[in-house]
Amino acid sequence: MFPFGLAGWAAGHVLVYSRSHATGLETMHGWRARIGLLVPAVNSIMEPEMWRTAPEHVTVHTARIAGGREGTPDELRSMETESQYACARVAMAEPHAIVYACTSGSFFEGRAWNENIARQLTAIAGVPTITTAGAMAASLHSIGAKRVAVVTPYVELTNTRLTAFLGEYGINVSRLGTFDMLDMFDHAKIQPADVYAQVKATVTGKEDAVFVACTQVRALE
Repeated sequence: MFPFGLAGWAAGHVLVYSRSHATGLETMHGWRARIGLLVPAVNSIMEPEMWRTAPEHVTVHTARIAGGREGTPDELRSMETESQYACARVAMAEPHAIVYACTSGSFFEGRAWNENIARQLTAIAGVPTITTAGAMAASLHSIGAKRVAVVTPYVELTNTRLTAFLGEYGINVSRLGTFDMLDMFDHAKIQPADVYAQVKATVTGKEDAVFVACTQVRALE
């Protein structure tokens, strides 16, 4: 359990919290909870969306994960090590939870790899860690979704890895729509109306759920 009743996870752009009352701490920012947010250096979307969705008296403290902007296999794999350095820095703010906010960077090498990233960051910060890929799977599992449509900005290889990752949780990607963009900074340029249109074009109505992937996509709007 997280301190002060914080029970949250980040799935793409979804944060869910349970609120409880903490006494004697109301004089400091983040007295209800402080979130340590780890984002790729190129990411420009996750921070404003986290602040937009954070409950009152929950603060977000960010460290950037060094890396490139093309989302190649080597770049995504390197984030495992680089995230540990970022986590050590943000841990100085004494967060109550760590959010590893790169979807492809947490699913690319599969379920065991994702779980190992979470364990490593928890060991560094001494608090629970949520990865976006793990939260995606947990969220879909919580609603009993077995057949899903997915919309992504990713190239074919990354989409294949995402499909395989969800398969490890018994979730079948029956439909996948993609913007097929390698440059991760350009993911932020996709307009919300285009995300909506891609979802409409991908979903058939036979799926249990639809998931919009990538923390660099403006899905909340």
